[in-house]
Amino acid sequence: MGAISSTVFGVLYTGGTLSYIYALRYYGYAVGNTAGALVVILPVVLTWASDIGAYFAGRAIGGRKLIPSISPGKTVAGAVGGIVLTTIVCGAYVTWLLKPQAQLAMTTRGIVTFGVLISIAAQLGDLAESLFKREAKVKDSGTLFPGHGGALDRLDSIFFVLPVAFVLYGWLLIAAPQ
Repeated sequence: MGAISSTVFGVLYTGGTLSYIYALRYYGYAVGNTAGALVVILPVVLTWASDIGAYFAGRAIGGRKLIPSISPGKTVAGAVGGIVLTTIVCGAYVTWLLKPQAQLAMTTRGIVTFGVLISIAAQLGDLAESLFKREAKVKDSGTLFPGHGGALDRLDSIFFVLPVAFVLYGWLLIAAPQ
């Protein structure tokens, strides 16, 4: 029974969350090829920004560990650094790509809300993957990307970010003023 549960969970966790790419691409706010592509790419870029900001802030500042029992290398400073960089990148993306190319925008409050919540979702996805690996007593989730922890470690944050982005777009994305 455990094997069946794990298989069903794995299919829903990976396939279910990645299906939000289609939902984001063809949702009502994304009219046209460029708009749909830019709407899908934003959460992916912000996930990378969160990872990069967390890594460099954690390395530079260090300090108190975030949740050492799950992921001993992550720090509170890194989590804050991820949030800060994600919010900055979100503002730049909306201003220089989404608004002029897709005629979509967010208010300043929307940009900050989107950036913060996407970064939190990305970090929770990363922590969830770490917890799954600890429970399974494995260091890496595969060998497809040597030194990077496996394919699931490359996608763990995206699994959490895509559904969150879908919900947030419905609340925060507006037609850009002409």
